[in-house]
Amino acid sequence: MKIIVAHDVSETIDSTENSFRQDIVFTEQDIARELREQGHIVALVPIDDDVWKALEPFDPQEWLVFNLCEQL
Repeated sequence: MKIIVAHDVSETIDSTENSFRQDIVFTEQDIARELREQGHIVALVPIDDDVWKALEPFDPQEWLVFNLCEQL
């Protein structure tokens, strides 16, 4: 199965958010690694203001979205 791991983009992270953001990045990577180990094709896709533009390259008939975005 082809799976998109959609995650938030954070352009500016202050020192108080740095640890929190690192945890999120590790979560994204951990999920992607586990899915790959199960034989899935995985794309990590950062999502900012334009969700549709970020997902445009992926055929919705072929890809499942694993949503880690807090804003969606």
